[in-house]
Amino acid sequence: MPGTADLRPIHQPWLRDLIRHWATTSTPRTEVFSNTLRAVTIASRTLAQRPGQGLDPAALHFTDASAIVDAFRVALRRDGTLYRSSQRRTLVGCFFQLIDYGRRSGQLNTLAGAFTRHPVEHRIRIEETDEDGIGKAVPETVIRQLDTHLDTLGLGEVQGRRDLPPADRQLLYQTVYILLRDTGRRPLEIAALPHHCLETTHGQISLIWNNHKRHRHRRRLPITESTAQAIRTWQARRPHLQLPADDDAYLFPALSAYSSAGHLNANYISETLRAWVDSLPALHAEGVDAHGNPLPFDRTLIYPYAFRHSYAQRHADAGTPLDVLRELMDHKSVSTTQRYYNPRELHQAGEKLQVAWSRRETEGVRRLYELAS
Repeated sequence: MPGTADLRPIHQPWLRDLIRHWATTSTPRTEVFSNTLRAVTIASRTLAQRPGQGLDPAALHFTDASAIVDAFRVALRRDGTLYRSSQRRTLVGCFFQLIDYGRRSGQLNTLAGAFTRHPVEHRIRIEETDEDGIGKAVPETVIRQLDTHLDTLGLGEVQGRRDLPPADRQLLYQTVYILLRDTGRRPLEIAALPHHCLETTHGQISLIWNNHKRHRHRRRLPITESTAQAIRTWQARRPHLQLPADDDAYLFPALSAYSSAGHLNANYISETLRAWVDSLPALHAEGVDAHGNPLPFDRTLIYPYAFRHSYAQRHADAGTPLDVLRELMDHKSVSTTQRYYNPRELHQAGEKLQVAWSRRETEGVRRLYELAS
């Protein structure tokens, strides 16, 4: 994607020249360039704090490479939160791939041979994330506060460079938010919803979605009429957009001309939601301080996946049976669903489930007896 990049945060001239040469000769995809520039900026900042500030590539050592990897292990996003381990692994890979390019192309002939990546010591392990853990739900009181500002979502800093009218881009992200809030689907599952994702059977409206995490496709989720209407409103607007023909398979099209997926980038959802939440006036948590003033709510706790926890917690608090909520969440294990219930509710849910199974078994025995007679 054509554009400009500010290389001034890169302190070392040799490193600045290297990424400029790589970008202009290799013409990388936008996402690859963005990750590489971010990685080089982190590495440059780290070298600037080392002896010699990393200005002489011939004077670098293995310890300098180790210091850079250590910096990637604790790298933070713009909002101050830690990058996922997979993203940190991507960043460190991008940096050393650039270094390898420099050696192959002759741009780094003076770089010390000791400045290299060790395959074991410099590996960033993928950490298991407790995506389905409780305690991460956005409280309903906070969601209601967000809803009052829904008309401002999609204004200001919005991800997606496609030349869409602002009103269309705003409606797209507002519909995405409604679906995150009302359906509890993961961000990628929302981003990659099929264009025709509504199905009505015996008066019940269902959302057709794909569980990409477990590779289970064409799942059905009961939704309310208001949620379905939000989808229909966007579906009615979508045909009027100037989009590539292959984007028509998805409800939310790609907002980058260089996307290979054909659907909205899930990271765009995260970044646009972050910018919107940060732009809002005060958000209040439940309770007050010692002076009777409302407690502020930590905005960093509002991110797309948190609405999945909110959906599950909302159902558990409303008394939805355990087996029903497991089906709604499409959890592989019931133990994952159990964590949204307190012990008393879980015991009651277990009793109801046991009674249901007893009735089912009794009915089965009765039918077998009738057949035998």
